[in-house]
Amino acid sequence: MAVPNAVPWGDVPRRDQLFVLVTGTNSGVGTGIAERLIDEFLVKRSLTSHLILIVTTRSKAKSQQIIDILRKHVRKAAEAKKLRGRAGPSYDPESTVARIHLVGILVDLCNLHSVYAAANLLKDGGSPAAGSNCPSSVRVPRLDSIILNAGYGNWTSLNWWGLFVQLVTKGIPISFTWPAFKNAAKGTLVDPLTGRVLTKEQAIAEGRTSAELLGETFTANLFGHYMFAHALLPLLRRSPEQLAEEALSPARIIWQGSVTVGPDEYSTSDPQGLRHHDAYDYVKRLNDILVFSSTLPKPKPLATAYLLGEDNNDGKNNSDKLVAPRMYLTHPGITNTAIFALPFTLSVIWGWVMYLTRWLGSVWHVGSPYNSAFSPVWIALEEQSRLDDMEAHRSKWGSACSRWRGTLGAKKTEIHGWGWDGRLASHPRGRPAESETGFLSRDLGRRQDAVELTQDALAEFEEQGAECWREMERLRAEWEERLGVRTAASGDKIALAA
Repeated sequence: MAVPNAVPWGDVPRRDQLFVLVTGTNSGVGTGIAERLIDEFLVKRSLTSHLILIVTTRSKAKSQQIIDILRKHVRKAAEAKKLRGRAGPSYDPESTVARIHLVGILVDLCNLHSVYAAANLLKDGGSPAAGSNCPSSVRVPRLDSIILNAGYGNWTSLNWWGLFVQLVTKGIPISFTWPAFKNAAKGTLVDPLTGRVLTKEQAIAEGRTSAELLGETFTANLFGHYMFAHALLPLLRRSPEQLAEEALSPARIIWQGSVTVGPDEYSTSDPQGLRHHDAYDYVKRLNDILVFSSTLPKPKPLATAYLLGEDNNDGKNNSDKLVAPRMYLTHPGITNTAIFALPFTLSVIWGWVMYLTRWLGSVWHVGSPYNSAFSPVWIALEEQSRLDDMEAHRSKWGSACSRWRGTLGAKKTEIHGWGWDGRLASHPRGRPAESETGFLSRDLGRRQDAVELTQDALAEFEEQGAECWREMERLRAEWEERLGVRTAASGDKIALAA
């Protein structure tokens, strides 16, 4: 697919173009990711390279607002001494500003019509953008990375007595890393064809069936992204010719997870977490299972079908000719964002508590959304050869920092049933790497109930992964039919549910 010369990057060699999409950039970590991506790109990539940064919000007003914020950030970054020193005495800040292109699109992850409309805009053109150096209509030729960051906690309040008890019995670092005192709405539903949110009682009163609705937290955090990524496959898949002739790497799907996930958060009897007391952690556990089980023998066929899909033009399966995008999983550590809205006074107190928790030994309290963006931005910009050497796709990478200096790093995070990288400690590559020292050491930041990976636990993880992939693919097929973007034969549906 050719890029029209009308776009500002149209005459730039493809090897000097980087296309990155970030969801949930309204505020918080999403904004931090966008800002950090700009800064790191300007420092690490060549002075002739161009970044096409696509940010998603749910409203035009928010889209314009974030584009304005990022445009100011670009200009500030262009004036930085570090960049001037790198470019030399003839440096012109305007040349740097001209290499960052900002595009805003609207996506409501709880409205699947919105999800597919956004994907079609990027594939076919007509995407709304804002301001100078941003085209009014754009069709991107590919996506190099998509950072699936948007999230919704659905928490309602704090259990103050629970907070007191956990502080007394577990201490400050554990209490404020893995809190057990958040109250969340339970069983909240959404109509994914309209985005309308309903309580269980409203759904019953209106005679709505379970087949017509999905869990709100499940859809906002995972299923909306799952459908969005699949709809974007034509921009994420690579042909062997692209990899060879254009010196491209496989695209990256970067899921944003959570450090707060516990070992017993997920059950296949409640796939959307409708009965769970904290659906957010529940869904994030499902996210862990989907990503890391995707390479195991039993779930792999379903995961491969999802990541390659069918050619949108002729309906034929071209999986033998295409290179699938690679999935990575990161998390932001602990920070202060609007995902759990606190009154102003409590927000200020929480800011100081985060520093106290870090000084008491937590590696996960990174302090700001910009710092929380470290791990996903690192995955998005790192050389593919380096990621492959590290086998980065096998680990969950969290934004972490040192106690006193606040030095940032991407730290491996242990997952129940998968361990650090899906390998037993006895495996030759199951031991810590030489770089895993200091605050990146595996001894720091572990849950109290963490246990070493066993063969039985890994086998159970694989079985659970296969069940999760079957359910997600069943839901995808069902809702694609309802949206009119898929005409599935009954035999296909039976195969997915088997």
